[in-house]
Amino acid sequence: MSVVTGDPAVHFDVHPVVMEEKENKNVDIYVVMDKSGSMISRRWVVIDAFNAFIRQQKEIRVSGQICRASLSFFNNTLNEVYSQIPLDDVPELTEEDYLPTNTTALRDAMGHTLVRIRTAAVVAEAAAKPVEPPPVVLLVVITDGEENSSVHFTSDEITGLINEFKASGGHISYLGSNQDAITNGMAMGIAPESSLNYDDSNFMEAIDSMGAAVGRMRSGATSTIQFTPYERNRSSGGVTINTNSSTLDDNDNNHDDNEDAETVITSFTTNGGTGPIGPPIFLPVNEEEEEERWTPWNSRTVVPPLGEEDQVSEADADADSSSSSTDDDMN
Repeated sequence: MSVVTGDPAVHFDVHPVVMEEKENKNVDIYVVMDKSGSMISRRWVVIDAFNAFIRQQKEIRVSGQICRASLSFFNNTLNEVYSQIPLDDVPELTEEDYLPTNTTALRDAMGHTLVRIRTAAVVAEAAAKPVEPPPVVLLVVITDGEENSSVHFTSDEITGLINEFKASGGHISYLGSNQDAITNGMAMGIAPESSLNYDDSNFMEAIDSMGAAVGRMRSGATSTIQFTPYERNRSSGGVTINTNSSTLDDNDNNHDDNEDAETVITSFTTNGGTGPIGPPIFLPVNEEEEEERWTPWNSRTVVPPLGEEDQVSEADADADSSSSSTDDDMN
């Protein structure tokens, strides 16, 4: 399979992966991001991580697919930064765009966004040609705390809107810290495989994992947003990424041995999680003998699992080496 390497931010050559066409080609990604006062200590991390997420998505090319992005920030109010912009036209966030303050009106943010998505779908359906399939809509909600100040939507109303959204073919993911995001997501009607617990100090890893999960769905490797055990581990602080080496710590064995997807997308942060995130890397999965080779994003080289021919070549090389050593000893 083709490999995406490089990062435009450091002027690497980029060769986007072109995946096969799918029935529903177009994708709308909505991100609703917490901007309450408790996020202030991670202000620059949030900016860097989200910009890296957008770069990740820009480098994924699915044949015939049009991908658009929408971004909203919320605290005690909801601020729509941009809506349904073609992915290639999405600007990078700056410090002027993101200044955390105030409280966490999580229900109101989700409720208003779900209503906007429903309204946009109705308008698009009325204007669309009969042969045009509706876009796949992905909604990602990210927060570092629980609800504490909503006034417009109740919990039951949010659950109803989410169920309606899913029934129309939408997909929703919930990322949360300082809480049990899995349980809280389930209470709202969000599938546990689509929710992610993250540690505040691993925000970049969490957004990186989100980008990989969204990429897998866009490319058709998965049918919805799903996080792997490895992604859950690294987002909660269980794995430390060190791009000075191609190895991980002992926790890197926490992968799903029964991974069904044909493609795994991973990427890595630099400087122990304080630097930019690289683009997604597509690696084939050998179902019979899974051998995932984790390569730093800035190495520009991804080594795939050895095929039979490579294994034979290595064996021959070892034999030649042993033979040469024997001859030297005799001489």
